[in-house]
Amino acid sequence: MISNPDDELASSHANIPLENTSERVAPSDYSEREIVGTHNYRHTGRKSFREYLLEGLMIFVAVSMGFIAENIRENTADNEREQTYMKSLVEDLQFDTLMYSKSRENLAQDLLMFDSLIDILSSYKKEKNTNKASYYARLITVKFDKLIFREGTYDQMKSSGDLRLIQHRNVADSISDYYNSIKIISSQNIITDHRANLYISLANKIFDAKTMLQIFKDRKEPTNAKPLVDDHQVINEFLMATQYYYGSLHLLAKWGSERNEKTKRLLTLINKEYHKKKE
Repeated sequence: MISNPDDELASSHANIPLENTSERVAPSDYSEREIVGTHNYRHTGRKSFREYLLEGLMIFVAVSMGFIAENIRENTADNEREQTYMKSLVEDLQFDTLMYSKSRENLAQDLLMFDSLIDILSSYKKEKNTNKASYYARLITVKFDKLIFREGTYDQMKSSGDLRLIQHRNVADSISDYYNSIKIISSQNIITDHRANLYISLANKIFDAKTMLQIFKDRKEPTNAKPLVDDHQVINEFLMATQYYYGSLHLLAKWGSERNEKTKRLLTLINKEYHKKKE
């Protein structure tokens, strides 16, 4: 018996299993879920205002602590430099005190010899006191010491701007006052040098060179000095130079004594303030 082709086709279609339509996802449904999921993810990743505020506060604290640490480090370094400067300054002032004391002794001796020399040359005694006049005239320039002081530490602090490191205002003011006060001594040293040169040039016209050299070597009064030049005008010119030279040395002695007292007071103040600070 011959089968009908249409029946076979229908039978084959009947044997194919039907697709489970309940498990299929419509394209529109998938797109909607994807959009919703993405929206939910972005929403959960956003920071709140409180979190931003906390982060900002932490950054501020960190930066502030950095500034504080840097300030502490700089203050520690400045304090160490201040102590180093003060130690060096004290050494300079102690040197000044020593030099003032030494110069004061020499200047006092010079002034006494000036008095004796002027007294001899301005009277009839000069003919009978040639030995003494020659001795005093020569020894004056041997014993003379200018006032010398140290300014190295102060100049360094001033040029580098480190005077600001001195924390005690009274110490800083006293230091500046002292070093400003010794400028006049530097000027007077120059004036005294000039008058000493004039004194020596005029002494050459009055005293015997060989005798003066022997006095320098022996450092004692000669016994056979040649007579002085008997020229009133020359002697008077020498006396004028001598008294100006005397006046310069007298000022140096006076100012040196004043600066010596000022130096001692400054040393006492520095030791007091910085010793108290260590305690």
